[in-house]
Amino acid sequence: MLNIVAHVTSPFRADLSGQALGLTSHWHWVADAVVQSFDLRAWGVNSPIGSITGHLAGSGDESGFDAHGPLNPTGLRAGVFEVQFSGNYAAHVLTAKRMEVRHLASGVRASAAGRIGIVDHGPRLDLKGEWSDFRWPLVAREAAVRSAAGSFAISGLMPYQVQVRGRGRAPAPGRA
Repeated sequence: MLNIVAHVTSPFRADLSGQALGLTSHWHWVADAVVQSFDLRAWGVNSPIGSITGHLAGSGDESGFDAHGPLNPTGLRAGVFEVQFSGNYAAHVLTAKRMEVRHLASGVRASAAGRIGIVDHGPRLDLKGEWSDFRWPLVAREAAVRSAAGSFAISGLMPYQVQVRGRGRAPAPGRA
């Protein structure tokens, strides 16, 4: 067993603590991360989610890793999301066996699986997923749009090709 404590300062800021276990056979690890600032702009991606803060717990081995915990994408001004990820990383590709995001205040939930390629002018996306209990804006008293369930696919480089399937509704005129 090897105890690890690290302070990452670039390209994001986080405090990490964990353990590397089974170093001579079937190596694996467990860790916690307190994220002070994770901003996709550090990788050239303009995004409305802004800087992400929060706490993640994770574990992994030679076949991949899992992480989960509450994160706050401050640019959305919507509060905390509970996130879960299961997948692996190799050859500049993050493969998501399963990703799930649940907005704590509204109950909006989205899940997806697929690949995120780390490439020039990227990332290159190939993701398919579904949502439930969608509303926008997330934290407004009255939602301008609601959808009970649907599916989506996002692919390519920005501007991404996006396909959505589902039913939505908006308030009657004069009721928004």
